[in-house]
Amino acid sequence: MSARLLTGLCWTVAVSCALGPVRALERHAASGRRANEPAQQPASQKRLSVDRSHAFYLRYGDGYLLLIGASDRQALAIWRSGKGFQWRRYLNDLAANGFNYVRQDATAWTGLTDFRRYAAQFAQPNWAFARTGPGAAVDGQPRFDLTRFDEGYFRERLLPFLREAERRGIIVELTLFEDCRSSRAFTGCLYASPNNVNALELQPGDDPHADAALSNRRLLSVQEDYVARLLQATREFGNVIYEVANETGGARWVAHFVEFIHRRLPGALVSAGEQSSSYEPVTGRCDLIAKHRGTGGLYRTDEDVLRHRQSLVVFRQGKKPVLHNEFFLFANRSTADLNFVRKMFWADFTGGGHANFYDFTWWRGTGRTVDEGRPSQPPPREILNAGKFLRRFVEQGNVPFWTMEPHDELASRAGREGVRPFVFAQLNAVYVVYIVQARTVTLDLSRTQGTFTGRWFNPREGEFSPEFKVEGGREREFQATDGKDWVLHLKKEDNES
Repeated sequence: MSARLLTGLCWTVAVSCALGPVRALERHAASGRRANEPAQQPASQKRLSVDRSHAFYLRYGDGYLLLIGASDRQALAIWRSGKGFQWRRYLNDLAANGFNYVRQDATAWTGLTDFRRYAAQFAQPNWAFARTGPGAAVDGQPRFDLTRFDEGYFRERLLPFLREAERRGIIVELTLFEDCRSSRAFTGCLYASPNNVNALELQPGDDPHADAALSNRRLLSVQEDYVARLLQATREFGNVIYEVANETGGARWVAHFVEFIHRRLPGALVSAGEQSSSYEPVTGRCDLIAKHRGTGGLYRTDEDVLRHRQSLVVFRQGKKPVLHNEFFLFANRSTADLNFVRKMFWADFTGGGHANFYDFTWWRGTGRTVDEGRPSQPPPREILNAGKFLRRFVEQGNVPFWTMEPHDELASRAGREGVRPFVFAQLNAVYVVYIVQARTVTLDLSRTQGTFTGRWFNPREGEFSPEFKVEGGREREFQATDGKDWVLHLKKEDNES
């Protein structure tokens, strides 16, 4: 079966480490299996990999993946909440609407005070580390021993979640570490002295992920053993990406863990990001680039969509998949316009990247405030449709996205104001033009000959218009039905992609 046909099925798809503590950890893991715990399952038959011939997309089995995500990052901590959150329903909602990508904290390093303050949202929190005491952490529960693991967390949460996601064709990006540099975040984080028994010698204001952490042997041992345990637990799964850290990390510290993961689990795919970290993902040895805002600006207007897309295209210089793995509504001065999510998805897709919307509604209620009485619910229909209809366009249009590149220079719109169209093309074969604002767009087909079959696609309704024909050889003008966002799809009649 061709890669083109399999894209739809896929979603239904330097510092040396201290090996002594890790080897001791492996002996502990091997000897500490409970009598009723199942043996490790065989490795998955389908595994994520990077194909350098189409470097911006991952292969999964025999097909290429376009990652479209909507996730909350806290499902493993929430699990089942007093507000009605259910982790299996969460995965079902995603798969039913064409989403194949989630980003989750591997364990919660921060937020102990929030878990106590918002008890309905976090009714059953759990962590990868054992709570042994003596003494109580800031949430009133026993302090953590960061050298001991809660095997129940792996057995009853992490592994079932990955297994069920894999069954649904969902890729899971596990975030290993979380930023805790602010005084409030540090107070509620596992690193803080009142919350653990490990004497890590950290004070408020210290950054446990700065390059200086590489010289703190006790701290580094905790971090390495934790990562090694996660790799040992998850190595059977083929649907996992390991993100070193969310918006934190010195350049050498991040590079250390990129290499640590590669050595400990050959073939593992590691993502690393640019926001709030001095690590350079374009030139670094990470396999994927985790992009947040960066130079993309705020999340409010169509112009912000344009700036974000321009920023994403720059990151393609690294010749790696670019994951736009966090944008949202309501929070941090972001817009409340539900249409914004759809526009971001199309900006990411036509920029040759991948998208993940950070949605709060599954655990907050509406997502507008942290403490509200509304029960857990899926995202609004407009957001779910944004992913569903993009997926529909790619599959029903047989779009060979893995062969295509951004070519915005080929399109123009009347007037100088506003956002210019986004062009994604396999030159002389396939053109996808996303019109954010304009009703009329001009596409330069002067360098190609032959007849194209064209269709308009309504990304708000998920419907194609009737086909029409157009000849190459010169600039052509196309007019949409109205001034809302539209997608123009042209495919050369003799193209076999």
